[in-house]
Amino acid sequence: MGSSENDKKKIRVSVVIPAYNAEACIERAVDSVLAQSLPVHEIIVVDDGSSDKTCQVVEQFGDKVILILQANAGVSVARNTGIKVAKGNWIAFLDADDEWLPEKNARQMEIIKQNPDLQWCAANSQTSLDSNCSVLGNKRAITKALNNQNCFSNYFAAITVCHCPMHTPTMMVRKDVFDEAGLFESGRQRTEDLDLWWRIAFLHPKIGYIAEPQVTVHLEAHDESLTVLRLKEKRGLEIRELVARYLPRADELGVGDIFQKFAGQILQRRLKTMLFNGFGEDARETLRDFKELFSWYVRWGGYMLALFPRTTSAVMWGISWLKQATGLKKQVTRRYVRSEAKKHMSEES
Repeated sequence: MGSSENDKKKIRVSVVIPAYNAEACIERAVDSVLAQSLPVHEIIVVDDGSSDKTCQVVEQFGDKVILILQANAGVSVARNTGIKVAKGNWIAFLDADDEWLPEKNARQMEIIKQNPDLQWCAANSQTSLDSNCSVLGNKRAITKALNNQNCFSNYFAAITVCHCPMHTPTMMVRKDVFDEAGLFESGRQRTEDLDLWWRIAFLHPKIGYIAEPQVTVHLEAHDESLTVLRLKEKRGLEIRELVARYLPRADELGVGDIFQKFAGQILQRRLKTMLFNGFGEDARETLRDFKELFSWYVRWGGYMLALFPRTTSAVMWGISWLKQATGLKKQVTRRYVRSEAKKHMSEES
């Protein structure tokens, strides 16, 4: 076998890190990649028009990091920029405020080498807030669903069956896949990653997966503009648009049943979030527009709760506070106070 053929088969991982005003955390992110037990091919940081010292912090790494500067255009464009310039044949992602655990690259490379036909790979995550960590996905349930394998046969079914997280900082994708599925949608402010993962899943349903967390998602950072976007996301507008867009696509590909179960589950979770934050009209629209995806008791119960959104929200916030105060709530999540929701989201007032 010639050297050129060996070069084609050699796995080279390019890590793309979009960064915007990330001077407080970008060093931690880059350090976590440099600390991998199995080194990556290159690290690309795309500074998306930062106004702080993000650029200067990254420059301190010298030639260990490729720094690209661009005018502020959003995280999707920043990631796309990194993908286009990457020299590796596999692309991995990391957000500037998160970090990889030391064995992530080695564990995923092992799966990829064992499955030459594999086009992408993900892993479980853990969240961190005020030094408290919790694992997002149920390791026992995920391990059982994997059934002594290191891949799921279908991305949508895997999430439906065992609720395994597929967060962007855990993703590793063969670069050629972006030629088929396209890149991140530049105009989308939220769910831009889900949009791309779903497109890839329709083309390549099989996905590698690691049940143990390989990424820490930090929740301490507070950015006012991101808070507004996250609160708006809780209305479910963009996820509803995605589901409506891809339901016909799933039917065309003959995976309508699998996708409908998947879509119904994520919409039901988003429905709880709408009710939690008092977005009654959005909850009613979701139940009405996607009634075929919900069971009769979810539709009935959802409509009743959405009739009194403020009362429902107050009760749900109270239950959540009580669980936190008594230690019954184990999952570490990003904290939102009710005043923030009321300040930024006044449609129901």
